[in-house]
Parts: sequence; structure tokens; C-alpha cells
Amino acid sequence: MIHAPPVAWTDKGIAVPTEAASPLDRMLDWLIRRETHENLVLAARFLLLFVIADILSPHPLPLGRMMLIPIAIAAASVPRRYVMTAVLVSAFIREQIGLTPWTSGWTGRVLATLAVFLLIMFLWCETVRKRKAILSHYARISEETRMRFEAEQRLVSLVQSMPTAVVAIDGNGRVRLSNEASETLLGVGAGTLPGQQIHQYLPNLAEIAGGKHLGHGRRTATLIDGHRLDGEPFRASVWFATYAAADGAHLVAILADASDDIRDFQQSSLNTLLKSTRVLVGSMAHEIRNICAAITVTQANLSRLPGLARNDDFAALDSLTRSLTRISAAELASAGEASVRQSVGIQSVLDEFQIVIGPSLRDEGISLVIEPSGPLPDADADRHSLLQVLINLARNSARAMRRGRRKSIRINAKQEGGRVCIRLSDSGPGVRNPEHLFKAFQPGADSSGLGLFISRAMVRCYGGDLSHEPSAEGCTMCIRLKTSLQDRRAPVFHPSETSA
Repeated sequence: MIHAPPVAWTDKGIAVPTEAASPLDRMLDWLIRRETHENLVLAARFLLLFVIADILSPHPLPLGRMMLIPIAIAAASVPRRYVMTAVLVSAFIREQIGLTPWTSGWTGRVLATLAVFLLIMFLWCETVRKRKAILSHYARISEETRMRFEAEQRLVSLVQSMPTAVVAIDGNGRVRLSNEASETLLGVGAGTLPGQQIHQYLPNLAEIAGGKHLGHGRRTATLIDGHRLDGEPFRASVWFATYAAADGAHLVAILADASDDIRDFQQSSLNTLLKSTRVLVGSMAHEIRNICAAITVTQANLSRLPGLARNDDFAALDSLTRSLTRISAAELASAGEASVRQSVGIQSVLDEFQIVIGPSLRDEGISLVIEPSGPLPDADADRHSLLQVLINLARNSARAMRRGRRKSIRINAKQEGGRVCIRLSDSGPGVRNPEHLFKAFQPGADSSGLGLFISRAMVRCYGGDLSHEPSAEGCTMCIRLKTSLQDRRAPVFHPSETSA
């Protein structure tokens, strides 16, 4: 912490120390602070005073030495050459007003007076010069200190007013500066965090601050675990940078509680997993019911054969078929799934998609272009599910272009009638058999063969559709969603009735 120095500022911008000083220094400071004409007027007044005293005095006065006083006053403001000229003149004046002026030996007296006066005034001028240098140096230091003090005060005010938690930590892990948001985050009292060890709240941050190789100007971000004062654990996102200080490198960190984000992410992932599972199991149950229906028809035909209807094995087969039909007809609980449609901003989903998938596509040498097409209406969809569908389509395109020379993905979104159409096109080799594209467990699929199958089922859950569109180059997939302004009375697609 920098403190403002004890100085007094004059109207000439000179900083004068207010601590104890000698009478000579105070007199010099007083003369130096005055204007040149003021010192010359004061010197002339002293000279006039001496002349009047000499005239009015009935006896001759030794005023020769007193001539140095007005010269010393003027020396605080005028150049040294004028001072030396005044000393030369005063030597002759002293001889003139002496008791035996211009008598024998006057040359020696004048030269002796001149030598003494010159030596005295030389020392005086050096004293004035050094004092001016001291005051100038002190003024510069005072100005720099004052500017640093004001900068620190502005920085402290800025940190205190920030809505995010900010802490500054020294190399020993001790908090040097904090704001109200950081005290709220860590659950401590107002103004009690500075001076405490950060290790009891954020151990990983204390280890980073105490690192031996912590240099100046490092900037990074990380995710660390912490504990509040009452022992409650939390996950914190940290952005920190280092800066040089007198006692080594210090660390300033911006903290944000990421616990809610982690919980939301895990909940969204769980909901997506549940939806995908319901789609897959519902589709399989549908196919099993179809098979069971075929078995039932075959059993009905076989029951007409004489004696077969009373056969125990035939009756057991009928019981197994009915049990399998009953199991396949059971509906899965819709845990974690919204029962109503949600209004989703398409542009915001595309922006989030670019943030999530953009870096990985760049690492693979794939250019991602999202073409603007003007304002888009909100659509009926689930934000997280739609984002997962787009990511799945982009990853499919990336796998298809793995061996290609030109790799690009282009996304265009626009309104077509009462629907919002999102088209994702790539520069890959295209699709050989589009009619088999959405079938589950396809032979020869790069992965499990369920990605497009589940993606289309998830889009259909909100009254939309996912389809393949023929194109001259590469593969084009189109997601069609109903706009939020459309009538919502259309029946919601149920996963248990999925048919590939």
C-alpha cells in the first residue's frame, strides 16, 4: 500500500516537505518560492534601509558587511553572474562608505573585501543551487508518489465495485486485496479477508501463488475446488495473472462460482441421455411388438391344426408371446423430460454451437461458416437437444471429410413458411444410400449407427423433422422446426411409437 507523502504544494507547483527543517532551509525555501521581482524588490528595500540608516545615524556605521544581505536575497532568483557583479560593486561601495575611504592601502582593502565577499556569495549560491535541486527532486518524487497513490486508489475502487470476486495474493499465500464479492463467495465477514491465508479457502490457488517459478506476466484460467468459511465445498472458475512487486511475484485472481454451471451441465447431460435411451428403447419395443404380432398371427393359424391347440408347449409359446408383447408395450417414465415444448432462439443456439464445436473443427483443419440470413423467429425445440443434434451432424461430417483435401462445413438458417430450416452442408464425399441413412445399427457404420436415428427422433419429439437433401457436392442435412407462433395443439410425438 502506497501512502501520500507529507508535502505542501505551492501555487508554483513546488512540493515542500512539511517535516522539521532547519531555519536556514526554511528561509531558503521561502525565498525560492517567491517570484524574481519580489526578491529584487525586497533586496532593494534592504539596501534603501541601510542607506537611510547610514544617513540618519550621527556616527558612521559599519554597513559594508550588511551589503551582503540584499545580494543574498537577490541570489535566490537571479543568475550567478549578476550576483558576482553585485559583489564587485559592493566591494567598492564598502570602501566608499568606510571610515578612511580611498586612502593609502585601499587596493588591498578592496581586493580583500572582494575575495571575502566572493567566497561568501559563492558558498551561498551553491547552497541555494543545491536546495533548489533538492526541492525539484523532492517535487518529482512527490508527484510520482501522488500519481501512484491515486492510481492505487482508483484500482482499489475499481476492484471494490466489480460484481465478480477479485483477490490479490502475495508469494506467501496471504490475501493483500479483496472485494465484497470475494468475501461473499468465501462466506467471510466484510473487510476480514485481507491478511488471511488463502490456503484455508482455495488450497490450489495458494500452491500456484507460492510456486517458485511463478514469473511476471503469466495469464491463465483453471477450475479449482474450494471451501467456504463454514466448510461448504464449491467449484470455482479462476482467471489469474501475475505481476511483479517489491517482495516478489504477486497473483491477482478473478473467481466465479461454477457449481451451478456444473450442476446444470450434468442435469442437461442426464436429460439428454434419458431422452436418447427412451427413443432407442421405444423404437426397439415397437419392432418387438411388430414381431409379436406376427407370431400371434402364426399361432392363430397353427391352432387350427388338430390336437395342437391342447399342446402344453404350444400354450407356453402363446404365454411367452403375450408376456413379451406386454413388456414391449410398457412406457418408460419420462424422468427429466419436459412435457411441453420450449421456445428457443435459433441464432443463440447457433452461436453456442460455434463456441462448443469451433475449436475442435479448427484443430482438424475444417473451416466452419455460419451464414447470416437475417432475423430468425423462435422455434419449438429443446435447446440442449437441438445443440446435441447439431454437434452430432458436425461430427458425422468431420468423420466423412477425414481423408479429404478440402474440408468445410457451412450452416444456413432461414424461415420457410411456418418453419425454421437449419441446413448443414459439408464438402465430403456425400451419401451413397440415403434411404438407409436413418436406420439403426447399420452395417459398416463408423460408430454405433444410432446417431442420426436418435437425432431425428429427438427433433420429431418437438414436431420437427431431420432429413437428407440431395446436393451436387457433399452431404446436406436439414432440420425443420415449427416456429413458436404456430398452433401448439399438434400432438407431441411419443418416443415409444418411433419407427425408423
